Amino acid sequence: ALGGFTHDKTTTRKPSLLFTPQEAAQIDHDTIHEIGLKGFKELCDKEPLFLRFHAALFDYGTPEQVDRSLKTPAENKALDADIQAFMRHCQPMFQERCAQQAIEWLIRAFRVNELNVKECFDCILPHHDTPAFVHFVQIIQFREQDPFGFLYAPVKQAGQPVSREFLAKRSVVDRQLLEWQMDAFKTLLSAEMSMVKPVNP
Repeated sequence: ALGGFTHDKTTTRKPSLLFTPQEAAQIDHDTIHEIGLKGFKELCDKEPLFLRFHAALFDYGTPEQVDRSLKTPAENKALDADIQAFMRHCQPMFQERCAQQAIEWLIRAFRVNELNVKECFDCILPHHDTPAFVHFVQIIQFREQDPFGFLYAPVKQAGQPVSREFLAKRSVVDRQLLEWQMDAFKTLLSAEMSMVKPVNP
């Protein structure tokens, strides 16, 4: 157990962004890694900023290599930082198949839907009115009393997307929601600016 949740080790159901829980349970780590790596390579082709995440998140050997319960606190802290940065970079591309394939690997390997809840919402919140948003929220482990608990009843339970007006009203009540999104935007902007080559006078 990490982060207050017990990892579901059942062989009949597994959380998945691309498959039903029953289908996902029949797909092994190696196959999910192949799917994730395919999506990751396509992301890198579209945006070279993603290349920095290969060693930390997609260089996979065995299930034990990515088992977070076997990592030290320092290793998990570094992993969390890489996951946060990766999910924020995925935010503009979340609707694309390649991004969802890459995230599928993070769900299976690092249990981001359990242990990196805020990072998942950083990635998907701008897509609040889409079926992909609803599906991802439904596999994220969070409670009504958690920071994103206002999405529990309408999205996780009822399976409905939410409107821009709904989020705007929520941002008035909870300024932290707006601050999180602004922080994610600044991270993306900073990363993009660092890739811009200066023009010689």
